[in-house]
Amino acid sequence: MPEFQGRYEISLGGLFDGRPWQHAPKPHNVTLRQRLRLEGEVVHAPQAVVKEITVKVTDIHGAVKGTLTVKL
Repeated sequence: MPEFQGRYEISLGGLFDGRPWQHAPKPHNVTLRQRLRLEGEVVHAPQAVVKEITVKVTDIHGAVKGTLTVKL
């Protein structure tokens, strides 16, 4: 199976002081061979209430290869 090179972005959405809020840290490079598990933390304002998380994977040309949104 060929190697995949691209980027992934994680964004958070929810409420901050009762108003809609979004947080999108900078994208990260990723290289996939057959499978890959990523772990880490996203630092956000402690007052924010996270309601959903979205992960988007793009190839090196910026074409979206996959998106997943999870509502909490």
